[in-house]
Amino acid sequence: MALVEPDSTQRGSVKEPRLQAFTDRLANDVAQEANRMSLWLPVLLTIGIWSYFALRTEPSGALCLTLGAAAVWSALKFRERKLALAIALTFAGFALAKARSEWVQTPVIAGYVASAALEGYIADIENNGKSRSVIVIETTSVLGLPPSERPRRIRLTTKRLPGLKIGDHVRTEAALTPLPRPVMPGGFDYARHLYFQSIGGMGRTTSELVKDGKPPPPKFWVRRLFHDIRDAIGVRIRAVVPDPLGAFAEAIITGERASIPRAMNESLQASGLFHVLSISGLHMSLVAGGVFFFARAGLAASSRLALNYPIKKWSAAAALLIGLFYMLLADGGPATERSYIMIAVMFFAILVDRRAISLQNLSLAALVILCLSPEQALSAGFQMSFMAVMGIAAFFEWWSNRPKEQVFIKQSRMQRLVRKTASIAFAAVATSLIAGSLSSIPALHHFGRVAPFSVVANTIAMPIISFLIMPAALVGTLTMPFGLETMPYRLMEFGLALLMQVSDWVATWQYSGAVLPLLSSETAVFLSLACAAICLLQTRLKFVAVPLLAISMSTLMFQKRPDILIEERAGNVAVRTENGLIAPALPKSTRFALKQWLVNDGADTPSPTSPWICTETLCATLTKGKSVAYLLRKAEPAGSCPSADILIAEFPLRRRCKGKEMTIDRFDVWREGALALFVTNGGIVKESAAAKRGLRPWTYQPRAQIRKLATATPAL
Repeated sequence: MALVEPDSTQRGSVKEPRLQAFTDRLANDVAQEANRMSLWLPVLLTIGIWSYFALRTEPSGALCLTLGAAAVWSALKFRERKLALAIALTFAGFALAKARSEWVQTPVIAGYVASAALEGYIADIENNGKSRSVIVIETTSVLGLPPSERPRRIRLTTKRLPGLKIGDHVRTEAALTPLPRPVMPGGFDYARHLYFQSIGGMGRTTSELVKDGKPPPPKFWVRRLFHDIRDAIGVRIRAVVPDPLGAFAEAIITGERASIPRAMNESLQASGLFHVLSISGLHMSLVAGGVFFFARAGLAASSRLALNYPIKKWSAAAALLIGLFYMLLADGGPATERSYIMIAVMFFAILVDRRAISLQNLSLAALVILCLSPEQALSAGFQMSFMAVMGIAAFFEWWSNRPKEQVFIKQSRMQRLVRKTASIAFAAVATSLIAGSLSSIPALHHFGRVAPFSVVANTIAMPIISFLIMPAALVGTLTMPFGLETMPYRLMEFGLALLMQVSDWVATWQYSGAVLPLLSSETAVFLSLACAAICLLQTRLKFVAVPLLAISMSTLMFQKRPDILIEERAGNVAVRTENGLIAPALPKSTRFALKQWLVNDGADTPSPTSPWICTETLCATLTKGKSVAYLLRKAEPAGSCPSADILIAEFPLRRRCKGKEMTIDRFDVWREGALALFVTNGGIVKESAAAKRGLRPWTYQPRAQIRKLATATPAL
């Protein structure tokens, strides 16, 4: 029989049902995902918040008020239209970030002040070693600053004083500086972080702090109380557990990490166990969950209570109260707050006889934190915590919903035990791997460090933490008022010693604590969105993660590294060598900036071979065919102008040395901040920290220094 080829109309009729079937499946998938829209609320809010912080100029309050009103109206009017709701939530995130910026707004110091007289209340105290403290003063009087530069709060480094408490009213004199600028264009903006604590300046005390006995305002009462409790618990811990394990124990119980030795921190970072120091989901779940378990077990010992009263709800209420106490004791933080909110939602569900869902708990916790503190969307702690928990929650959602294998009735007790043990071990390893992988995205963006063997370390350490360290810490703290903490804290010390043996062992492995170049913001954003799609979507729409991953990889490939870096005071210059490493002209100068340059490049140390040739007044080198000359401060009296394509001076050149391809002096970096130069075929491209930051409330136009106190100071 002869075959007849179908004509074009027949081929079209074949394609139409396929297209129709595809669109039907797509519509069905979208409808299914729309039922889980609540899980995407924090993601959409975060996109709006990121959009606000990405701007180079501050948006007007009227615009943000309009966006906020439009978001509320759209959410009410088009709540059934998911796309309109998504856009409305993005606008809401933008408006929330602006509202928060207005709420915390404070004047910022714009230049160095040699001496200023301050009065105010201690808003925060952070011990920095055994001899120094960092305090935050909520000012009531500032003399020696222009009226437009008197911040609400100032952060000071001072000599450590015993007996100093939150809420004390103090007076002192201090040398003040502006908020720090990024050490390179696009670098971490610590000034923004401080601004959202209403801190507008920094400095160091130049005279003794004097307390005048004024009573603390009511807003400091709760934090003052818990600060005193934290100090008292710390003293009792150290009386039982000697340093350095005593400092470790104090960090786990009270959140005070200032006394932990550097070697211990580095070991925990390299092994992937550093999260143990941060009071987060692990600690909160073990503490609150332990209280719930033991309270319910104790109440169930009485048959009268168990049969006639809701002991499960009583236990849940006890867990809520102890969890709240633990959060306040640890002084909050995004990871701690997120953990408590999730725990609170779970136990509240028990109180109202409802079933709690982990991903929905996470979404609610994120919404609460983002609405109260939108700036947390930029913090490493918030991002790492939520990425890790999102992955774990999505895994257990899949694990609980997966098709169950048929279990044969004839299995022996030993077979069932082995099967159960293998299932628990697999879940433990999988959660460690998932949490470590997802949290590594923000870790690489902020710190450039990964712990490739964290799965091994956490798998070994989790039983020690869960069954030894945390139960002993809980019992010791609860029995402390009765003087019975010695035995539990001794047991905790033994557990911590075991934990550090695991950490030190894993940290010695090759490639532990690997250092990689920082991920750009664009790469980290698209990678995070791809992970969110994989974790939150249940249908074939998961494949939207593929183009997101492709975009992130393309941004990674085109990520540029500067050829020359100039410190914000022109105190150091570094060039990129032929082997791609950073080589500073002055290896022992401006060490903090140099360290951050190396972190950005994914290197522990500078280039072992330096291309610089230095004298007392001049350093010179070549990079990509361009000659670079760096005039040191000692060259200023001579007024020399060396021959070079790029001339950089640590002092003001005052219109001298013209005719170079690029000339940069102390005045340039004073105005523009740290600089990065890119040598291209078209010439030399300059990027500045000031241009990257734009004009925002936490930035400033620099002014001349104020060398002496212009106004009479109060007697100290």
